[in-house]
Parts: sequence; structure tokens; C-alpha cells
Amino acid sequence: MTGVGVYKSTDAGANWTLVWKNSLVSCEMAVNPANHNLVYLASNSGVALSQDAGANWKSVCSLGGQTSLVLDPIDPSVVYAAGGGKLEKSVDSGKTWTVVSGASSGSTMVVSVSPANHATVYVSSAVGGGQGGSSVLSRSTDAGATWTQLTAAAPAMVTTVLAFTACVVAFSFSRNALMVIAR
Repeated sequence: MTGVGVYKSTDAGANWTLVWKNSLVSCEMAVNPANHNLVYLASNSGVALSQDAGANWKSVCSLGGQTSLVLDPIDPSVVYAAGGGKLEKSVDSGKTWTVVSGASSGSTMVVSVSPANHATVYVSSAVGGGQGGSSVLSRSTDAGATWTQLTAAAPAMVTTVLAFTACVVAFSFSRNALMVIAR
């Protein structure tokens, strides 16, 4: 399935304008809270960046498959993207990217940053699907420099980080399972 493009509203959603027609399957979008002109689109081919509030776009990080994207909640010039078996990090608002090693990887990956401690980064990854698939959850407490595997390969796909609070992180593994990590 292919996408239609990116739409923008400037009147709280009453009207929408197509600002970028493309055939990408969009996964996530984020707006830099310190600079609203910086808009990120995570898609099936990686990350695209607009530096003019969505008027123009360019690919800045090539990743395969479904891509997950998150901005550091304290320093939004730090951006993480995960997909296609890779985790990448930008420290200059998405202009340049470096591969982060040590986190779990798989065909489906989701990255999240803790709002309680922005140096804590989680990556959930899955290989395969259905009953034959497996998933792993990793955590870094130093902004991606080193990683600890929190789970052994589990027989389900990690799909998303559901919630962050000061004490608990909840992850959805499938329609039937939930994992909670108390801090």
C-alpha cells in the first residue's frame, strides 16, 4: 500500500492542504518544539526532513521498512530513528546521522526516549511475525553509547512503547501481552 502525501493544517484542523505528494507509507511525524520549521517524517524508506514547516522535503536518513522516530524531549536537536535493522542518531536536528551499535535490531524496530531522563533510550525490535517471530527490548542509560538487553527473545512482536511515567514504562508486545518495567 502506498501513501498519498503530507497534509498541513494552519487552522486547528478545519482545513487541510497537500504540501508534499509522495508514495511513501508514513509511519510517524514529529515537529521540533524549539524550531517549528523543522518537521520530520518517518516512512517506509527512512526519515525525511522539512526545514520550512513542510513546504519542501528531503530524505536525510535511509532506513528500510517501517521507521520509528523520536526527538529527545530535553534537547530536540537530538533525533533517533530505527528501522530496517538499524538505529541511527542525529545530534544536529537531522542534518547528519550516525549508526548506533549495541541495541537490539530486527525487521521491525521502535525507539523511544524517556521524558523523565532523556539519556534513557529504549529500542524494541522484532524479527518475523506471528507465532514464529521473536522480539527483544534494549535500554541505554547513556544516550545510546552502551546498551543492556532487558528481555530474552520473546515469542511475540514488540509493537510500541505505550507510556512513560516517572516510575513505569509499558510496552505492548502484541494484542495479548503487555510488559511493564518499574524503575
